[in-house]
Amino acid sequence: MPFVINYRSNVEEISAVANQILEVFEKFDLSIDGYLNEVLGIIRENTDKMFESLNEEVVKSSLSPLDAIRDKSARVIFLETKAKLLWPDDNIVEAAQVVMDMLNKYGMEVINLSYSDESRCIDEMLTDFEDEKVKDAYGKLHGFSTLIEQLKKDQKVFNTAFEEYNARKNEKKNLLSASKIAALIREQINKELTTYLEVMNKIKPDIYNKCFESIKSIILENNKIVKIRVKSINESKL
Repeated sequence: MPFVINYRSNVEEISAVANQILEVFEKFDLSIDGYLNEVLGIIRENTDKMFESLNEEVVKSSLSPLDAIRDKSARVIFLETKAKLLWPDDNIVEAAQVVMDMLNKYGMEVINLSYSDESRCIDEMLTDFEDEKVKDAYGKLHGFSTLIEQLKKDQKVFNTAFEEYNARKNEKKNLLSASKIAALIREQINKELTTYLEVMNKIKPDIYNKCFESIKSIILENNKIVKIRVKSINESKL
């Protein structure tokens, strides 16, 4: 039975194995083997796609902390307004009520909406803060202008990142997830590459043996790492 990449290997491990295998073949001149080069070409292409997909997922994950920052700024505005409604000064309470009436159009639940819906609502809220009546009211609330300016900054940062993400997403809308591509690479190596190399190593060991042993070593080392990782995860659940 040919040596294969452990099915529990994650994206990062498969990526490392694929890149190491491609590096090995750069050291050996097997250009005369058309089939082998075809297989390697597919693995190389999928490895590039996986790297691209991983970058895409990193960009997407970077939106979460930016969203959390603007959520905090929006939450503070709601909470500060509620606090001012309990102020012992009637003028402050009256001003806070004007602001709260506007905020109630959105509700603090706005921070739990999807990225696009939240962006739209906060943009509308910031526009409402420019209304003369609302502007006059929060002008009477100490430090409130600072809170609004902070939300504007956080919203701008998030929207810029979100627009860049959507632009990349539209350009690469047919891109598979990194995990799916990794599965394709693992199958390509397991079912095509290692099976072929094992046969050719028996037929022409003088040409294929060094390459064969190098690839085998890479895969077996990966499998050791996977077993250690899986064992550690299982032990942590006990």
